[in-house]
Amino acid sequence: MTSRSFTTLFVSIGYPVALHITILLKKPAIGFMVMLAVLAVHLMFIILGLRKSTYIKVCLGIAMLAPFSILVYVARTFGSAYPLFIPPLVINAFLFVFFIRTLLPGHTPLISSISKVMHDKSLPELDRYTRKLTLIWSLFFAVMFLESLLLSIFAPLEVWSLFTNILNYIFILLLVVGEYVFRIYYFPDIKHSSPIRVIIHMVKHGFVSSMRAK
Repeated sequence: MTSRSFTTLFVSIGYPVALHITILLKKPAIGFMVMLAVLAVHLMFIILGLRKSTYIKVCLGIAMLAPFSILVYVARTFGSAYPLFIPPLVINAFLFVFFIRTLLPGHTPLISSISKVMHDKSLPELDRYTRKLTLIWSLFFAVMFLESLLLSIFAPLEVWSLFTNILNYIFILLLVVGEYVFRIYYFPDIKHSSPIRVIIHMVKHGFVSSMRAK
């Protein structure tokens, strides 16, 4: 695992916990600054990873100041808690589109692509299963989007944070583990990669490249 991948993974795991703590301490302004720092780290790694000239990277870096300015404006105008609602909505919407688009005609379901990479070949007996599993994950992220939206509108900030920063990740873990146990039981003759091995593979080789539909 490269230092960049490790940093990205560490920041991604640490951010929701740190944010929830700041909200419990009633310090949303600190949570907002944490969000800006995490966003800056992710954008920096994305720009540095592009195969572009230094000039283009500098221009992109300057262009990235725009969303930061918008977030600061929203925080100063409406309160530092409001920008915190944006990341869960954007992330879940992105993941929903990222999964569901691979179910369109002419595409390979995302999890079918991952299965093919992990087994070094396509397994026909898994094709229908992985297509359904891709749909399940798509619906899961759609539900997470609606949950985040409704909680941001109607629930206290602490309740919103409990779900979006803590419980939703537990739901993801339960779905991952439950699916793995079911897959082992349903396909006993196939050697299955554990969720940890799949995650390590995706981090090692890059999230997008490992998950890109063929």
